[in-house]
Amino acid sequence: MKHKTTCMVILMLIVLAHLVAAQQDNFPVLTGPYLGQKPPGVKPEIFAPGIISSGVNDMDITFTPDGNTAYFSRSGPDWFSAILYMEKVDDKWIGPFLSDFTDVNSSNYPFANPNGNMIFFDSDADIYFSEKSDNGWSSPMRLDSNINTNGREGFASVAFSGNLYFTANYEDAKGGTDIYMSACLDGEYAKATNVGDSINSEHNEFHSCISPDEGYIIFDSQRPGGFGRNDLYISFRRKDGTWTKARNMGKPINTEASDMRPYITSDGKYLFFSSTRSIPIDSAGDRNLSYGEFSRKITGPGNGSQDIYWVNTEIIDLLKGEILTE
Repeated sequence: MKHKTTCMVILMLIVLAHLVAAQQDNFPVLTGPYLGQKPPGVKPEIFAPGIISSGVNDMDITFTPDGNTAYFSRSGPDWFSAILYMEKVDDKWIGPFLSDFTDVNSSNYPFANPNGNMIFFDSDADIYFSEKSDNGWSSPMRLDSNINTNGREGFASVAFSGNLYFTANYEDAKGGTDIYMSACLDGEYAKATNVGDSINSEHNEFHSCISPDEGYIIFDSQRPGGFGRNDLYISFRRKDGTWTKARNMGKPINTEASDMRPYITSDGKYLFFSSTRSIPIDSAGDRNLSYGEFSRKITGPGNGSQDIYWVNTEIIDLLKGEILTE
C-alpha cells in the first residue's frame, strides 16, 4: 500500500512538471524587478496574474535578497502542494520550475533567509531547510528538536539577526497554535520561547512573518470581530523590546474572505499575502455573459481560490504611527 501511494505521488509530480513546462510557452517576456510587475500602492493588487497567481491555490511567496529568484507554493483541490520558482536570467524571468528540494512529500511556505543561502519550508508538520552551494540546493534537512517535536511546527521566517519566528502547538501555547521565537546563537537555533500575550491569544495564530529588522510581526488568525475567516494582524516592537497588542490590519488588507500567509520583502518595501477574495465580473450595461468571461471567472485569478497579492508597506507605516502613539 505504501509503495502504491508513493508511486501515485510521483505520478502527480510528473504531471505537475508537465503542466508547468506547458505553461512556460504561454508566458509573456518578463523583465525587471518583481517579474516586471507595476509596483502597487496602498491598495492590494493581485501579483503577476496568470503567472504566479494562476487560478489554483497559489499560497506563499518569497524572494531571494538579490531579487533574482521567486519561490512560491501551489496546490490543487486536494491540497497536495509543491514549491516552484521563477528565476531572472539576463534580466528575463523564466519558469516556473519545480524547486530542487521538492520531493514526494507535500511542501509549502518557503522562506529565503536574509543571506540567500537557506530556504526554510514546511513538510510533514515540521520545518525543514535546504542549503545552497555551488552544486545547487541540498536535500531537505529537518530542524532539530529545539524546534521540531511530535506536534505541529511551521511557517518559519527569519530576521537579519538570524532569529527564527514560527508557529507551533507546544504545551505552553495559550491557544491551539502560538507564535514562537528561536534565537540564533553561534549559528545554532536555541530552544524556542513563546512571544507572549500581546501577540498570542486563546485562538490560533498562524503564518507568522517577522520584518527583516524585527520591528514588527504580521500573522493571521480567526479571532472574533474580524472581517472574514482569516484576517491579518500586526504587532510592533517598542524601544524597550516589548510588543504592542496585536491589531487587525483592517481594510483594504482584510476582507470578508480569508486573508493570510504574509511575507515582507527583505528591503521592507512590500507586503505579500494570499487571499481567497473574488473578483466580480464587470456587470456594467445590460448584456449577456460570454463563454470567455465565464471561463476566466472560474479558472483564472480571483475565482475564490488563493491568489497572491502585494501592497506597499506605507500602509504599515500608517498603522505604526497610530499604534505606537496610543
